[in-house]
Amino acid sequence: MAVAFCSSAEEALHRNLGFSAKQKSNDQFGEDINECFELERCAKWISDHSFRRIALQFPDEQLSQSVRIAQKLGSMVPDSKLYILGDTSFGSCCVDEVAAEHSACEGVIHFGHSCLSPPSRLATLFVLGMYPREWTSLGRQAYRIRSTPEPSLICISQDPENHSQREEEREEFLVIVDTEYCSQLDAIRAHLPSRAVIGVPLIPGNEEPAMIGQQALKRLFPTSRLLTEFGLVLWIGKEGQALVNVLLRFSFASVWAYDPEHNTLQQQGLTISRSLMRRRFLVEKAKDARTIGILIGTLGVQNYLQVIGHLRQLIRKAGRKSYTLAVGKLNVAKLANFQEIDVYVYVACPENSFFDSKEFYRPVVTPYELEVALNPNRTWGAHFSTDFNDILPGGPAYVATPEDMESSLNYETSLISGKVRTLGNEAISNESTENNGVLSIKGSGTLAFSGPFGAGEMLAQRSWRGLDPDLDGPRTPSEIKAGRAGTAMKYTHEDL
Repeated sequence: MAVAFCSSAEEALHRNLGFSAKQKSNDQFGEDINECFELERCAKWISDHSFRRIALQFPDEQLSQSVRIAQKLGSMVPDSKLYILGDTSFGSCCVDEVAAEHSACEGVIHFGHSCLSPPSRLATLFVLGMYPREWTSLGRQAYRIRSTPEPSLICISQDPENHSQREEEREEFLVIVDTEYCSQLDAIRAHLPSRAVIGVPLIPGNEEPAMIGQQALKRLFPTSRLLTEFGLVLWIGKEGQALVNVLLRFSFASVWAYDPEHNTLQQQGLTISRSLMRRRFLVEKAKDARTIGILIGTLGVQNYLQVIGHLRQLIRKAGRKSYTLAVGKLNVAKLANFQEIDVYVYVACPENSFFDSKEFYRPVVTPYELEVALNPNRTWGAHFSTDFNDILPGGPAYVATPEDMESSLNYETSLISGKVRTLGNEAISNESTENNGVLSIKGSGTLAFSGPFGAGEMLAQRSWRGLDPDLDGPRTPSEIKAGRAGTAMKYTHEDL
């Protein structure tokens, strides 16, 4: 089977954008477009900040309404110039500050689904949408949410007070609502039992809720209990990367997912177990890596430069090499050009951090997973995070590296290859050794090989080393002989 190292030209024309069959068209919105997209709030925000150039960013599924929205909003703020942004460089859930700066925009209005990552430079207004929905089906199925498997014997009671009494006896559970339905929090709360602890989204630019609680996944949960003490989590939204983040973050709990489009409630389990096994395998691959590529997957999320510097320092302390690459949207053809890199770490927003496709020639891990691989003080625990801000100093998942990590050299056996791998800076630990690559004494009566892994070994392991003219083996030098004499018209040895 032939493998293509470049993308097909027809792929861009036939690409599946993942539109939902229930997405509204222009005619279906009608006059509700002002309310659904909160145009009056947008106009007030522009007027309050006296902006003259504003970028309107839309996801692919809402581009069909972009022109109509821009026309209506433009009539409300005639002194401002509006620019429509689409086909973002990375993920549509993040603010595309680079595209907005190309038009010298002073602010961005982000429509549609968002990962709630704070932008780094431009003022941003997040419009998540106002989509009224009926939540009666959720209320009828809420009694099924429990940490233990559902019993095979079901007793049906017509007494609503009996249901209410049984609900109070069960444990509390966390509720995480997708950003698309954040405007419906009050309606959702009215249909859920009192034991539900609903997370309030922390939207960048808005005032933080006046409550005390625990934070996770850009939500604030009004509870004094630690989130690790909860054994039940309810996700309200569609299947996608946001649900995967919930499953990884609360892998210690029983997670239920309610799909408002189909009114179905299902318990998640087997899928996340396989995903965790896959992530642990990638961590072991990162431990074996000698050359690590840092892929820039965002240019607008706050602190993305700080986390790149943090990863560079961690890689250097671990005695590895690092290369920083900005390749835009990832695909197999781009990453196949860098054969010397053993593993990639992808710096992106929480909803664009995972690339589990087996088509990639090298593993792609998250910053958190790279820290698990290279930081001896960090262990794989319950606090799995896809937000790189969490591992920075001051973040909830920050773990400092050992003070002597840069001056020590530790050895351990790889669980994948069975070879001995090192962790630490060999250049510092071998200062007292006359020759690198020799046996040196480590500890009391133990010997360890401390040879460096240089370019020579990497070249020897490559299956293709460039053009080789000596296909028949090495050749012996020929004897020196007298050359031609004369001119091109007539050499001395030629008879005309």
